[in-house]
Amino acid sequence: MSAVRFMLLMPWGRVGSNLLFEILRQSAPMKLANETFNRLRSAEEQAEWFRDFYEVDAAAPSRAFIGSKQAMMAVRDVPATVAMLRGAGVRVV
Repeated sequence: MSAVRFMLLMPWGRVGSNLLFEILRQSAPMKLANETFNRLRSAEEQAEWFRDFYEVDAAAPSRAFIGSKQAMMAVRDVPATVAMLRGAGVRVV
């Protein structure tokens, strides 16, 4: 099984993303995380979380859908994050 990996990337607040996230929670079983980058202070911490959460090196993903919602302003290293997203095949919404 291969997972559909996605990231809802919010440019600023008050865009309805929490409502969208709640709708996703009630749909198909998914592994979801909400604005984790806000709590991580360095690009290295974000990269480690990204690899673990998105199960980048896992032989088989735990769920068919793996996604998170992140604030663009919380991304500590934009070029590194873009490379991680591309490398892991994470779709940006």
